[in-house]
Amino acid sequence: RNPPDQAPTTQSFTGKIVKDGGKFVLKVASNTTYELENQQGVEPFQNQTVKVIGNLDTDSNTIRVVKIELLS
Repeated sequence: RNPPDQAPTTQSFTGKIVKDGGKFVLKVASNTTYELENQQGVEPFQNQTVKVIGNLDTDSNTIRVVKIELLS
């Protein structure tokens, strides 16, 4: 367990950025998607396979995005 003053560990998630109800989400499997907390800068990656680096908030199933990298 992290002390409260430390940032949670970043993880990487691979999936496809898709738009769902006006918001971009990361679809990692046919039945698994994560919401993206910060939506700015995500649009250029729409319908692309990417690696998202960030912190997952398991309570809300939301990734706090640190970085998005395009996978070729």
